Amino acid sequence: MLSANQIRARFGSDEGHFALIDYFLTNGCQILYAEDDGVLCFYHGIHAIYGASQTAITKCLSLVENSNCFVCSSSEEGDAVLQKFKNLKKKKACYQILYEKTIGVKIPENTVVKVLEPTDENIDFVTNTYTLGFSREEIKRLMTEFTFYASFTNGEISGYIGRHDEGSIGILEIMPKFRRCGLGAFLVDYSVKQLLEKGEIAYCNIEIANENSLKMHQKMGFYPSEKLVFWCV
Repeated sequence: MLSANQIRARFGSDEGHFALIDYFLTNGCQILYAEDDGVLCFYHGIHAIYGASQTAITKCLSLVENSNCFVCSSSEEGDAVLQKFKNLKKKKACYQILYEKTIGVKIPENTVVKVLEPTDENIDFVTNTYTLGFSREEIKRLMTEFTFYASFTNGEISGYIGRHDEGSIGILEIMPKFRRCGLGAFLVDYSVKQLLEKGEIAYCNIEIANENSLKMHQKMGFYPSEKLVFWCV
């Protein structure tokens, strides 16, 4: 079985597309399969398969009895996952962006940034305002595990940003009356800065239907990997 460094050398040439696997390896995932024909690992309840040949897909999936979430590096891997695990109902294609630098987005006027502590009040606020509709339990878990940041404009929460289970930057929400003033770009850049200063991998996943997020990133000078990743949930 390949070591973590050998996996990086074998599969990590496209860093943007490899960001999730690299994050998993860096943070001590369980490596279930790692040969020249593909990789399978498990981290935080998520199975990830990468670079697998058709033969390796079969080998990898034979090692997993059940799964609640799979992320795949190709559509073919995703199709095989859905065929085996009937509890997984859909395959979501996502762009993946690896942030290697910050661009110094200026903070909007009358705005400050603070850590959004996981208090009951703040957990309720994020649960009630996050448009993707995560449960309170999910929001509480994420806010407890990762650092969330909130922007305050004139003393009022104008936006916030956090991270997902796979360590990607996300849970970005700007309150309606504060949109279109560059706050989303600022919070992304601010979050990236915090991670890079700690020596952590900073990356994100963007569903292909989320044109607003993709356009914002492109305007900032961040472009996704040419290859998509596929989430089976």
